[in-house]
Amino acid sequence: MNKFFLIVTMSIILSSGFGISGINPAYAFLDFGGWESKYKSLLAENEELKRELGQLERKLDKILKLYENKSKDNKALNNKISSLEDKSAHWKNQTYYYYDKLNLANSKYSEKLSEYNNLADDYKKIDRAYDEQVDQYNELAQDYKKIDRAYDEQVDQYNE
Repeated sequence: MNKFFLIVTMSIILSSGFGISGINPAYAFLDFGGWESKYKSLLAENEELKRELGQLERKLDKILKLYENKSKDNKALNNKISSLEDKSAHWKNQTYYYYDKLNLANSKYSEKLSEYNNLADDYKKIDRAYDEQVDQYNELAQDYKKIDRAYDEQVDQYNE
C-alpha cells in the first residue's frame, strides 16, 4: 500500500510539475523568456526525484523484508515459548505425580519403621527374658551339681 501511495504521489508531482513551476503546459515547448531552461531544470529535478524514489522504494523493500523476517522470527519464538510452556506444564504435572507417590512411599515407610521398632522392642523383651532363663538355668544347673554331689556323697556313705 505504501508503494502505491508513493507511485501515485510521484505521478501527481510529475503531471502537475508544469502548474507548480508556473509553466503553462500549452506553451511548455515554446521558449518564451527562458521556459525551456526552466523545463530542463524541472526535468533534471524530476530525474533526481525518480532516483530518490527508486532508492526509497529499495529501502522500503528492505524494511518490508526485515519486518517479514522479524514477523517470522516472532512466530518461531512464540512457537518455542508455547512448546516450552507445554513441556513445563507436563513436567509440573509429573512432579506432582511423583511427589504424591513419594508421600505415599514415605507413609508406607513410616508404617514399616513403626512395625520394625515394635518388633525390635519385642525382641529386646524376649532377649531379656531369655537371659533371665539362662541365668535361672545356670542357677538350677549349679543347684543340680550340688544336689548330685550331695547324692554321690550319700551313696558313698550308704555304701560304706
